[in-house]
This record gives sequence, structure tokens and C-alpha cells, in this order.
Amino acid sequence: MQNTNIQQNISLAPYTTFKVGGMAKYFCEVNNIDDLKEALDFARKKKINYFILAGGSNLIVSDKGYNGLIIKPKFQNCQIEGNKIKVGASFVLDKLVNLANDKGLKGLEWAGGLPGTVGGAVRGNAGAFKGEIRNCVSKVRCSNLESRGLKEKIRNNKQCQFGYRESVFKHNHEIILEVILQMQKGDPKLLKEKSQFTRYYRKEKHPINFPCVGSIFKNIPTDTTTPGVVIRFKDVVKDDPFSVIPTAAVIDRAGLKGYQIGGAQISPKHTNYIINLGNAKVQEIIQVIEHEVKTIKEKFNIDLEVEPQLLGFDKKYDWESN
Repeated sequence: MQNTNIQQNISLAPYTTFKVGGMAKYFCEVNNIDDLKEALDFARKKKINYFILAGGSNLIVSDKGYNGLIIKPKFQNCQIEGNKIKVGASFVLDKLVNLANDKGLKGLEWAGGLPGTVGGAVRGNAGAFKGEIRNCVSKVRCSNLESRGLKEKIRNNKQCQFGYRESVFKHNHEIILEVILQMQKGDPKLLKEKSQFTRYYRKEKHPINFPCVGSIFKNIPTDTTTPGVVIRFKDVVKDDPFSVIPTAAVIDRAGLKGYQIGGAQISPKHTNYIINLGNAKVQEIIQVIEHEVKTIKEKFNIDLEVEPQLLGFDKKYDWESN
């Protein structure tokens, strides 16, 4: 990759599912490890920060944009051998669900309809319908971005340090290059039916007709809050895949359904979603989040944990989890 292929002043809005955000000073796509090395060398020579952009489904970009280099990997290889899938981090998760189902490989059917990439799903340990991607991750090939040679390493499942919507990749400087998934044998027909159900459920229950980033807040594990809170919401506690209080129910009972600032609105369809009504500014989205955090703390003494990552903001908010 030559530096001439690095673009300047590129809008990041089209690269996020929220469809908001300002301009990246520099932007490039990388197809392999050599491209990645050259992009990082460019950032070092310019003495600018860089950010690895995956599917943009769990990201809020500032209206001011990003005064550095956005690197968008295009690692899209996919190979299936027996019960194992070796797949590039940039491969679209929902597309992989279909491939696995067709081959009768069980382990991803719960992810039907989820946006984003395989690498993004591993980084955030994506999960739904009592399933999590950590349950089928065997190994992750990754590189430390701070090392000059981008020395590669292999992490096994335990070394990925998976937690609830968490992994080691959220807290270190490693980029996921490739994931090896250990699947189980399943009935293709039943797997496809499960994925069709999850897609239908999301279509019916989630505001997918509006730009959004999915859930704004993590659900609330019952073992991290007070017994009084658990009793107050005992009628809605569910397994996800362990005991949690659905944050949507908490927001709904706080009377925040439909709350709106400018073009940003708490979805009347699913209250753990903030939707872009078409003309939302990023600061309006942030203001809605701040109002939710403050209201839930005052009403129920619950500290909400925000899922999406923020990029390009001048300040770090008290509620940021990363």
C-alpha cells in the first residue's frame, strides 16, 4: 500500500450503523498484514493517532470527527474444514451464520441478524438468545499494534479473557486478524429455523428501520446490584446467558420511552435503543445517554454501563466503560 492510497477528509458517518459523525483526517483500507504495517508506519511518521474501524456497529463518532488515521481492515478470508471455521476478522457475522447453517455447524445460529464483523463480535463477546460467541471460539490470531514488527500471536479461549460483553481485546493494543471457531454438528434445517426466528424477532422487536448501534447499555447482572433492585425487577429477570435485569425494562419503568432531544430518540419499540430519526447530531445522542444514566441512578440507584465505544471526543465521560 502506498501512502497515495491514504485518503484525506473522509466522512465516517457511512461507516457506522448510527450514520452520524464527522470527518477522518486520514482514512485507508488494509487487505493484509503488510498493508497494516505500512498504515501504521504512516501514522508514526506523521506522529498522529490511529484507530482500527471494524463494522461500525458499536461505535459513536464525534461530530468533530477524528484527527488521525482511520484504518479499516478487510480481512475477509473464510475456510471451513470439518467442524472448524477459520475466518478473517472483517468477515460479516450474519453472513457467517448462513454459511455455518448450510454446513450443519452448530454454534452461531443465535447470531442471525446481528450486525458487525466476526472480529468485532469476538472483541465484545457478542451474545443473544442465551448464546455467546466465546462458546465456539477456539483460537484467535492477533498482533500487537505497538510492536514495530506486528509480531503475531495465538490466544486460546481462556487467554481471550471473555466476560459479559468483554474480552482482553477491549483493554490491550492487539488487533484481531483471524478467528478459529470450533463448531458442533447440527441439523441444517433446525439451525436455519433458529436463525430465521432470531432475525424475525429482531425485525419485530428492534427498531431496525432507523440507524442505531443496537443496545446502548449492557443488561444488569443480578450479582452486581443490590438485593433490593433485584426484588424490584424480579418479574423481568432473565438468563442472558446468566441472570440479568434487562436494561430496557428499567428504562421503560423510568418513563423514558420515546424521550427525545433533536433527532435522537429513545426508541418506543425497544427502550435500550437510541435511534437516529434522520437528522440527529452526535451531541444530541450523547445528551440522551447522559439523561438516561442520571435518571436511572436517581430513580433506582443503578449505574448503567454504556456499550458503544466513543471516538474523537474531547472529554471522557463518567459513564464510559472503556
